[in-house]
Order: sequence, then C-alpha cells, then structure tokens
Amino acid sequence: MEAAMQNKPHPQETTAALNKVLNKVDDDLIDDDDEDDEDELDALLAAEAEAELHRQYDAKADAPFLSKPAAMRRGMRFKNAEDVAAQLTPGKMVGDVKILLHTRQAHRLYHGRRRDDDKGIKPVTGLIRFAGQMNHIWMGAGRDDPYADYFLLEIEHALDLASETIRALIDELQQKLDQLAQRGYRITLQESSQPIELSLRFAPEFTHKAALVLLDYDFLSRQVLSLRHAAALDRTMARRYLDQAARRIRAALELSTRYKFTRVTRDDIAASNPKAQDAAAKMNVVLPQAILEGIVRAQMAPPLPANRQKVIDLAKQASARRQANKKPETVKQSKKSGTVTVVTKKKIPGPDIESD
Repeated sequence: MEAAMQNKPHPQETTAALNKVLNKVDDDLIDDDDEDDEDELDALLAAEAEAELHRQYDAKADAPFLSKPAAMRRGMRFKNAEDVAAQLTPGKMVGDVKILLHTRQAHRLYHGRRRDDDKGIKPVTGLIRFAGQMNHIWMGAGRDDPYADYFLLEIEHALDLASETIRALIDELQQKLDQLAQRGYRITLQESSQPIELSLRFAPEFTHKAALVLLDYDFLSRQVLSLRHAAALDRTMARRYLDQAARRIRAALELSTRYKFTRVTRDDIAASNPKAQDAAAKMNVVLPQAILEGIVRAQMAPPLPANRQKVIDLAKQASARRQANKKPETVKQSKKSGTVTVVTKKKIPGPDIESD
C-alpha cells in the first residue's frame, strides 16, 4: 500500500496537470460526445484529492495513532484516531420538555413543601424532589440493585393508580359540565391569566410520567374551580375532589424518599454480606423472589448489566423448558361413587396413554 502511494504523482505535478486540463475545458468547451477528456479530468481530480490527503497527513507528524494507509482510507483530516472517532460519532441528544400549569394547587405539588419544625409543618414531596430521588433509584436499578427495582415497581403502580383516579374524576366532572350545557348553562373552564411554563430537565422517564399525572391534576383543578365559581359545586365537594386526587399523587411521589442508595447488588444479597445486611436494615422491606431473580421489573426500568441479564435469560429459558415438560393433569369423576381422580398423562411417542 505504501509503495502504491509513493508511485502517485507529486502534488505540484498533479496540480499543474489539472490546471492544464481545466484550461483545455475552458478553451474547447468539451463536447458531450468527447468522453476521453472528461475521464482525464475525473482522474486528475481524484489524484488532486488524494494528494491533498497526503499533505494533511504529513502535517500531523506529531504522533498520529492511525497508520498512513488506514488514515488514507478514512480520508483523514484530524490529528489522531480519537479525533476521527469524535467527528464520526453523533453527540449527546438534547431537547426540552415543558409543561404549562394554570392552578396554584398543581404548582404546589410541583414544588412541594419544606419541613419547618418550629411551626410544626411537615414536608411534602414535590415533583422537583421526586426527580432528584428518581435519579438515585434509576442509577441503582441499572447497577443490579433489587431494592431499586422494587421501588420502581411500587412507584410505577402508584403513578398508574393516581392517573386512573384523576382521569375518572375528570370524566365525572366533564359529564356534569355536559349535563349543565344541555340545560343551557354553559361553563367555560377557567384558566390563569399568567400560566407558568416549567421545563422538565429530568433524565428518568418516571419523572416525566409523574409530570403527565400532574398535568391531569391541573386540568381537574380547573374543572373544580370553574364549577365551584358557577355555583354548580359546593366547597365541601370541591375540596373532596381535589384532596382525593392530590392524595394519590403525593403517595406516589413520597414513595421515592423511602429508597436509600447503598450500592448493594443481587450478588451481595445472595452472599448475605455486610453490604446486603446494611441495605436490608435501611430499606426495611421484604423483596419478592421474582424481583430478587430479576424476572419481574418495571416497564420503564433501565437495562441491567450484561452479566446479570445473561443469568436472567438463562433462568427464563430453564423455566420455559420446565413448563414445557410438565405433565398435564386431567380430572375424572366416577359416575357411580362421585369420587374425583387426578389422571396424569404421560408424554410418550404414539397415541396418548393414561395411567391412574
């Protein structure tokens, strides 16, 4: 390869030859049928491009990591292989998600409330603190922490329950609004004169899922406030609607604070080492076997380490084989005595043979 490169024309010679052909093109205006000059022009253009690559490579004589042939194949324009890789690899994906809140009720759930022991005020976990806690849980679940997987499942279930509850209340109030409209009493939903737009700069998907639930709560609050303002809902019922929905959201957000990042793994728990014992004391939960084995995980859980995922896949395959080889059972009842007999069918070649 090096020898072939050395036989290439010198850059100055190539440029001179190229200029000669270009001048000929300008003077003669190559005919469409004259392909010889066009071929000569293409060849010289290619030679000029390769000569330029040679010049760029020679200019990077301060420790290139690629061999010269490899650099030439890549069309090297950079100092070393790391620069090439950086140029060829897309950068980190960036974006922005924003939510628009109209009600103070939803805004309070976004920010939460700080503890104040002097005034006897208890803390309320808002979406901001929930996002911080979810970063720890997400990181733990990706590092094979079964406690993190446990809390991801619990939070996922709590958010689903909150979403179902709030949407059922929204449908109920919407039905009431429609009934009033049929009677000629049309109520336009209230909205803020200055709604607050908030950016969700959160990594885990669970935080965005919680934000969607919060948006539903904001819409429910607008319904409640509109109906109450129009005397179609008394204050007691309005408070019940808002409290029932807010309680579901707070319960889901509060679950995140119970997790403690301990760097424990499933291997630690299997070995029952001090790290596992310390984690068990801090979490104070009993892990189901399916979570310990990694078989049951949240739908949006992060991927497990490759070695753990391989163990789980093998366990699932073994379980599937056991289920396939399991002997099916049928129940027979005697017509005379009424006794019930369990009959196991043996799987053997040929017709099925039953044995009591």
